Amino acid sequence: MKRVFLIIVTALVGCNFMFGQYADTTEANNAGRYQTKELLQQKQKDYKNHKINSVDGNTIKIGGKNQEDTWYIKDVALSDYGTKVKEGFQEEKAAGFEYEKIKAKDGFEIEYTLYKEKTSEWNTQLGKGWKTAKADAGDDCVEIKVLKSDKSSGTLYGKLSEIAETKDLISQGYISKSEKENGTEYDKKEVDIAGLKVTLYMKKAVVKSSVNKDNSTQTIQNNGSQKSGQKEADKTPQKEASKNEQTNNQATIDSLKQIIESTKKQMNDITDTNSREYQELQNTLDDLNGRVSDLEGDSSTFRIVIIVLVLIIVCLLTGLVLKNRKKKNIVIMQPTQNQTPQQQPTQTETVMLVDTVSNPQQQQPTPQPEPQSVPVPPVTPLPPIPTKPIDAFAADKDEWIVVGASVIGNGHISQKLPCQDSHKYEYLGEGWGIAVTSDGAGSAQNSHIGSKIVAERALFHFKDLIIRRNWIKKSELPTEMEWSQICFATLKLVRNDMEMFAKQKNIELKSLYATVIVVIHTPDGILATHIGDGRAGYKNEKGEWKALITPHKGEEANQTIFVPSDFWDIPAYKMSGVLVPESIVVAEKPFAFTLMSDGCESTAWLYNQQDEKTGKFFDPNKPYPNFFNPLSETLQSFRNDKIDEKERAEKWGNFIESGNASFKKETDDKTMILGVVYM
Repeated sequence: MKRVFLIIVTALVGCNFMFGQYADTTEANNAGRYQTKELLQQKQKDYKNHKINSVDGNTIKIGGKNQEDTWYIKDVALSDYGTKVKEGFQEEKAAGFEYEKIKAKDGFEIEYTLYKEKTSEWNTQLGKGWKTAKADAGDDCVEIKVLKSDKSSGTLYGKLSEIAETKDLISQGYISKSEKENGTEYDKKEVDIAGLKVTLYMKKAVVKSSVNKDNSTQTIQNNGSQKSGQKEADKTPQKEASKNEQTNNQATIDSLKQIIESTKKQMNDITDTNSREYQELQNTLDDLNGRVSDLEGDSSTFRIVIIVLVLIIVCLLTGLVLKNRKKKNIVIMQPTQNQTPQQQPTQTETVMLVDTVSNPQQQQPTPQPEPQSVPVPPVTPLPPIPTKPIDAFAADKDEWIVVGASVIGNGHISQKLPCQDSHKYEYLGEGWGIAVTSDGAGSAQNSHIGSKIVAERALFHFKDLIIRRNWIKKSELPTEMEWSQICFATLKLVRNDMEMFAKQKNIELKSLYATVIVVIHTPDGILATHIGDGRAGYKNEKGEWKALITPHKGEEANQTIFVPSDFWDIPAYKMSGVLVPESIVVAEKPFAFTLMSDGCESTAWLYNQQDEKTGKFFDPNKPYPNFFNPLSETLQSFRNDKIDEKERAEKWGNFIESGNASFKKETDDKTMILGVVYM
């Protein structure tokens, strides 16, 4: 009887809400009914985005009595205003940018003017810091002509100390033409800024040399032999003396050329053209190349002395800079994996183009200094070659705990090759963050540089996109179609950065081949995109680990596609049954995420399984929960135990290097980023 009574009461209460009967106005408000427009606007922050329905007061009962006033309800259907906002329009606009302008009404039929940024070179350059007014850039600025969306051109102004192409050089001491001092010698450096050639200047280093005041005798030492410069007018005919002098000069010039070639090789090995050592070598080399040309017709032995001394000193200084750092040995405890999938050993990747397959010879560079932490801008000096076996980081921001590392593989150590993997992560605030991994092609000569460019530039462009579109403030995710179009355009910018870089350095674009995986975590879901192989996944609210991407793999083992590959002009190009690039929107809150190069997949992923019936191999593409869940708990303990970020990075890096048997024997480079929500 009691159960029947409860059922009747529940039904009556449900009917009250269904037919608009409430105990008081607070209960009505909580149900989404408001007696005034102003109250609805106050309680419903996004009311502009939805249609507003009016309700006859006679259908609303408060305490059993009809309410004669008109009440208001926010509909789930979008208003014209809300529809346009979802398409990327907004009320605010930045000065100077080109916008598409429309009118749209909100739920109360109030009309607003909305703006959407147009796709144009003009807007792209403004987003990089260029100014529309010369006064904003200063007198010492450069001017470029840029196309607008209507195909007309306009002038933009860039301050040399702020624009990406020159700000690093300015910070190193280069100056503009207007800042040169009279009577001072300068080395020149030409920079391409959006097609405009700009020359910067650096004061030449002063080389002091001790010279005997008695000019009757000068001595130079070359390859261990000393030549007397004193005239022997009474013993040797003038013709014979001239011949000996020419022979001596030619031997010196040949030696200088050998030193110059050796210096060039050292410069190629350094690659970090941001470093002071590289700049000094470059400046000296440019100057001495001209002087050697002069010496081919000049018998001045004093000038030869200066050149030899300068080159020897610079080479010695450069040699001292090149060194390795010892790795540390800290291990994260990791439970033994009970299940070992049937995997094929990782081998060197095959560089794959749509039309051609290329396999350039590998270069074995000398180990170089630790890379600088300052991001490398596009088409500026080559990034440094990572020489330390472990490059790791840790971040602890708001609810997110994130770690990542790139570790050189055993195969590259034995071949004396650099680590060809790179990664980047940046937390943007409000639960938003960007993680990028890149795996350089094993058969591409400069792929260690290419992967670093990809990681740096992908993070830069996607961060710029999020800021410009105000996604964090709006807390909205794009649709699958919008995200796919955005990723294609954004990753092509990365590809163009690589092409411009290759042209500046006079190297082949295919020598920079590298993959890319981008994962953007947000409070409402995950945005992901990739070109090439590797793995990425996330954990949802139910604790389930799911894959984010399908690796792009060719018909042959270890065959994939890379950011600069020739697929960009092929409509809807697919590999492994998915688009290139593949772009994914996950509309559920993530509680963890991961992305990695293929050097980690045999340890952390279920893939390459054999069907018992057919004998064929297939890819389940599933993360191992038994691998990730204990690691997630370890990251949680980092915050509980107040372990600083430096120690966390060391622990994570050493775990990826040798935390279990699979990692220890892996021949390929290994990169993995893991982020978890603190619970």
